Amino acid sequence: MAVKVRDLQEILSKQFVYWWIDKQNSIGTGEFGGGLNDDVELTNGWNVLYLTAHDKKIGKALKWEVESVQGGSTQGSMRY
Repeated sequence: MAVKVRDLQEILSKQFVYWWIDKQNSIGTGEFGGGLNDDVELTNGWNVLYLTAHDKKIGKALKWEVESVQGGSTQGSMRY
């Protein structure tokens, strides 16, 4: 039973995270729409999902956000 609950949590978490990546990350700067300070609060728990699920889409979004926060030179839009 615990495994089924964990699997369901992972599915629901991915749906939530994917929605933010697919629908809100359209600015082209690594932001999700609320400014980087708000985005960092939003994505604070995504690293756990990335590490447990080894999800490349989430990892790429987090990497792009970190580069934006650090003032990196990421250009263009993000492609999955």
